Amino acid sequence: MDDGVGEVLATLRRLGLDENTLVVYAGDQGWMGGQNGLWGMGDHTRPVGAHELMMHIPLIFRRPGRIAAGRPAI
Repeated sequence: MDDGVGEVLATLRRLGLDENTLVVYAGDQGWMGGQNGLWGMGDHTRPVGAHELMMHIPLIFRRPGRIAAGRPAI
C-alpha cells in the first residue's frame, strides 16, 4: 500500500497537481497477525474477538499549505 500511495503522490508532483490536490487515505480495520494470539480480522479471527489493535484505522489528509504536516486531527 505504501508504494501505491507514493506512486500517486509522485504522479501528482510530476503533473504539477500536488499543491492543489487534497489526498485522503483511509484504511480498513487492522488485521491481527498473531498479536494476542489472534489471526485475522473481527469476526474472522480465531478465536473470535475484537481487540483494540483491530480498531486502529489509518486516516491521512494531505494538502500542502492547507493542512499542517504531523498534526493529529484530534
